[in-house]
Amino acid sequence: MTLDPTARDPIKPDTLTQAFRRLTARSGVKLRFHDLRHFAATTSIAAGADIRTVAGRLGHADPSLTLRIYAHAVEARDREVANILAQALAPPPKTSVCDDDR
Repeated sequence: MTLDPTARDPIKPDTLTQAFRRLTARSGVKLRFHDLRHFAATTSIAAGADIRTVAGRLGHADPSLTLRIYAHAVEARDREVANILAQALAPPPKTSVCDDDR
């Protein structure tokens, strides 16, 4: 990452981390810069993003690492899919016969 349009002068990683730390301290929010990475990954997986895509964005060569770290998001998504399938396979509701229909 750089502020230089020629990209010759990259920002040092600590500069961004320290700026974020100062911002959160001033705002009273207890959050680490690294927590944003977890938020992005968890939110993406919970929204249905492909695990390989999320793994690639995180720099994980093996998507199984992503699955191990973010299994909680996958499990929540799995419960949603199970509910969708249960609704799709449920028998139609019984209708009552009215006296007027006889």
